[in-house]
Amino acid sequence: MAHWLFSVLLIVNAFCMAIGNPIASTSYRFEVYPVDKCPINESEFKEAAIRKNCSQNTRYLCAPDRNLSSLIEFCTDVSRSLYGPDNCVRLEGTGHLNHYNCKEFSSGCPSTAYHDDAIYEYPACLSINRDLNCFIADTNCRERLFNTTTLDMGLNHSKSQDSTSKMETNTSEPHSNTNKIIIFVVYVVVMITVVIGMIGFAFYMRLCKNTGNIKIVLEYNLFSTCYFTCYFK
Repeated sequence: MAHWLFSVLLIVNAFCMAIGNPIASTSYRFEVYPVDKCPINESEFKEAAIRKNCSQNTRYLCAPDRNLSSLIEFCTDVSRSLYGPDNCVRLEGTGHLNHYNCKEFSSGCPSTAYHDDAIYEYPACLSINRDLNCFIADTNCRERLFNTTTLDMGLNHSKSQDSTSKMETNTSEPHSNTNKIIIFVVYVVVMITVVIGMIGFAFYMRLCKNTGNIKIVLEYNLFSTCYFTCYFK
């Protein structure tokens, strides 16, 4: 019974995550919801806040999670906060937005102080690579992405070469087999011709001997073809 109940709970949890319900396995003190992207302008932010319909004691925010593995929206109970330049944010601890130094960003790092509910003004702080767990604008992330892409291309190129080599090998095998067959057939024909010629010559010699006193003369015709003739005395 306990095993059956545990299985049901797992299925329900997976279903809830699939339809956008709160992430269950987090240590945040409030519910967080995974999203494909956070609002990137004021109108989108207001629409998301209305849709989320946070209570009077909370307010809407959207930011990367602590691991930079997902963008999450939530109703925070923390009052409006100010963040200094050269900093993005991510949700850490039990539910506090913490600074993330973005001086290594290629572009998009906040150059002035801003409030957390205006993070949409800096899209680079809301663009993450979920596989590499980093901000896309971070130069270190770009290097890792380049290395990963280069490695993947190298592996794909190697696989492509292997496939091409196998195809060429498979294609050349029929031609090789055909050539072997042709050589064998020619060899057999030549050998049969030689054997028939030897048999014919032996028969011809025997015929001449049975006829009486003979003289065998080797002659050449106009085409330099060698042949034997029996002359009877």
